[in-house]
Amino acid sequence: MPDRTRPIRKEICLNEQELSLIRHKMNQLGTCNFGAYARKMLIDGYIIKVDYTEQKSWLLPSAESPRTSTRFAAASTAPGTAMKTMLPS
Repeated sequence: MPDRTRPIRKEICLNEQELSLIRHKMNQLGTCNFGAYARKMLIDGYIIKVDYTEQKSWLLPSAESPRTSTRFAAASTAPGTAMKTMLPS
């Protein structure tokens, strides 16, 4: 197809769980065109990177303080609610 408006092709590899999650999110948006969905998410999607270096230092035993036990509680979320799609306004 020489008349393509987007001649550069990219491919990705997924496992069954990742594909299922992508299909679920596409259904939530009401789209069945994977190319359009992927392009939109790659260009406009958000990635949240959290720096945990300070929290990790709390867990490492230091020479001047005795080792203590720290317990963290994790909140469980229903599938699909952990990350919400954020569209620019």
